[in-house]
Amino acid sequence: MNILTPTSRVVGAAPLFRHLADDIGLVDLINRLVSWDRDHCRISPGERLLALVLDVLLGKSPRYRFTERWATTDVAIRIGAGREATDFSDDSLGRALDKLARAHPARVLSAIAAQAYLREEIT
Repeated sequence: MNILTPTSRVVGAAPLFRHLADDIGLVDLINRLVSWDRDHCRISPGERLLALVLDVLLGKSPRYRFTERWATTDVAIRIGAGREATDFSDDSLGRALDKLARAHPARVLSAIAAQAYLREEIT
């Protein structure tokens, strides 16, 4: 007899924030604006930066403890199917931040804001 043991995972407001990010195409937009090698990256910089944004919005943790903190969350709901907490090491998050810095953060933020304005039809 196979008995399922229920588990619980923290998600908080992540589904709401994730929906908003998906609605404006945040991950794809970031991936187009930063320079990265698609052949050598299993997780895109956009996904890693989304994870950092969600972490800040949902109860910031130090980057070196990110994987540990996210081990108690439902990463698939926060970032997407097939993703695990170990995909977001402090080194990989740091590399995503380096890519963002090289892409000029103010330009990236302006593009994200413009995308949100277009999506919401704000003049």
